Amino acid sequence: MLTTDRTDPPTSADGPTTLLTFLDFHRRTLLQKVDGLDAAGLAATLPPSTMTLGGLLHHLAYVEDHWCGVVLHGDAPGEWWADADWAADRDWEWTAARTLTPEELRHRFVTTAARSDERIAARRVRR
Repeated sequence: MLTTDRTDPPTSADGPTTLLTFLDFHRRTLLQKVDGLDAAGLAATLPPSTMTLGGLLHHLAYVEDHWCGVVLHGDAPGEWWADADWAADRDWEWTAARTLTPEELRHRFVTTAARSDERIAARRVRR
């Protein structure tokens, strides 16, 4: 389970270690930024941008699942993304975030991060 406690990534390491430690650092940074925010806080925008912190959580969960699952392992898209109507809304992961609770957004982000770590580790072992 990810927490908001961060450790600086090493300045010199092998590729997979560098990837995992930087991912972990940036994931925890985002979790620090959203810690304690309710639905209104996660849905707040700073015009002219329409980006929200809730949308960022959802987008990054999608990006990790896509790269670590679809691209790295050739898996089908994860359950949360498989039924998305990307043709109707190219920014689906951002707009769908508005319909999810803060708990669900955090759950998707943390669950996907853990699954990504497992996929990267599995790829590392196969080499």
